[in-house]
Amino acid sequence: MSTEKVCCIKLDNVDVGYGSKAIVQKINIDITKGKITVIIGPNGAGKSTILKSIIRQLKTIKGGIYVQDENEYKKLETIPKNDFAKKVSVMLTNKVSTELMTVKEVIEMGRYPYTGQFGMLKDSDKEIVQQTIRNFELEDLEYMDFNKISDGQKQRVLLARALCQNPEILILDEPTSFLDIKHKISLLQTLRSLAKKRGITIIMTLHEVELAQKISDEVICVKNKSIFKYGKTNEVFSEDTINRLYDINENEIGYDPVFSTVEFSRVTGEPKIMVLSNCGKGIDIYRQLQKEGVPFHAGIVYKNDIDYNLAQKLAVDYIEIAPFEKITDEDVLCAKKKIDKMDKIILLPLTYGDSNAKLKEVVEYAKNKAKKLICVP
Repeated sequence: MSTEKVCCIKLDNVDVGYGSKAIVQKINIDITKGKITVIIGPNGAGKSTILKSIIRQLKTIKGGIYVQDENEYKKLETIPKNDFAKKVSVMLTNKVSTELMTVKEVIEMGRYPYTGQFGMLKDSDKEIVQQTIRNFELEDLEYMDFNKISDGQKQRVLLARALCQNPEILILDEPTSFLDIKHKISLLQTLRSLAKKRGITIIMTLHEVELAQKISDEVICVKNKSIFKYGKTNEVFSEDTINRLYDINENEIGYDPVFSTVEFSRVTGEPKIMVLSNCGKGIDIYRQLQKEGVPFHAGIVYKNDIDYNLAQKLAVDYIEIAPFEKITDEDVLCAKKKIDKMDKIILLPLTYGDSNAKLKEVVEYAKNKAKKLICVP
């Protein structure tokens, strides 16, 4: 399988903005064909401005945007409007003028680039509309007033309209806005399928960083009038990059790339509670203690255990063991000394093996010494 990157849109030293006022400057990006590229960054950074420039709602202030057309790249403004509409489809968050229009009529709008000067749908156009309605399971809504359906339904209808254009490139601005979690997931799964099965290039902005990490192939980070970082998802989504992108103070809050979450800071103070857990079983307890403002000790944790990833963010203290290393007598002694200082031990179901066998000794000591032992099933 070829790993060569095939570009479909080139932004060559582009400044974008309004009038002569540049919002984002010196953009040099090649957007990969058939992949999902997500633009993220702080509010007001210029994410939507970049999209509007790609779809020709805004003129570029400087530089050029080029779109692949067969075997050559053509400058955006040289492509005839109707040809551009067949190649690029758009789904924006701003309201569509749909007064007294049914769901079907809204979807039919996607075929207008193909209808000629009289705007009449051919039989082939009507079949594409009906097939799209079936694909998006919109049969029950087909003849309903578009303005009277739910926001989640509207997003499905607008995406169906965009795909009726049979585009090579799909542009979306905050497509998950106002959707509940079920409809967010459903929409993003649909987009993933479109990129993979139909080879559609998808470019979108998202506010939800955790969703951006899960849906994207490549990520454009925008900050301070420039492209802060651009690359593959695994290259961009590091704790340091996301914290710097959003000016997150790591002492108060921080992005966790393992869980794709933002974690609030640990509660400081002398811990009087120890949590004994492994294999991810302590995560809910860690977060609950943090919510309640309770400092805690995370006991003995392996660096390759998922509990460790959160313990280093939320626990005041913990005893760290290298991956696959055996727990030593010295580790056990250290844990026992910590237990002596605790008022409460929270014991989760533990998984044992050869390397952590001595953890049983720590648990037995906790059972005998703790002023209050809480066993969580």
